[in-house]
Amino acid sequence: MNITPFIGAEYRLENGLIFDARYNYGISNLAKDAGDGKVTNSFAQIGVGFKFGGN
Repeated sequence: MNITPFIGAEYRLENGLIFDARYNYGISNLAKDAGDGKVTNSFAQIGVGFKFGGN
């Protein structure tokens, strides 16, 4: 199992353009036999989108 809490933000402009960013912090050890080491899965995401019509 991979547990990755995240934090993020989104900004929407009046013309429908959307910007977002998120950071996922991996806390689960993904290696079954890593000895003294720990293998996790952390990553950052950025995105741009557009909302057509409506609210």
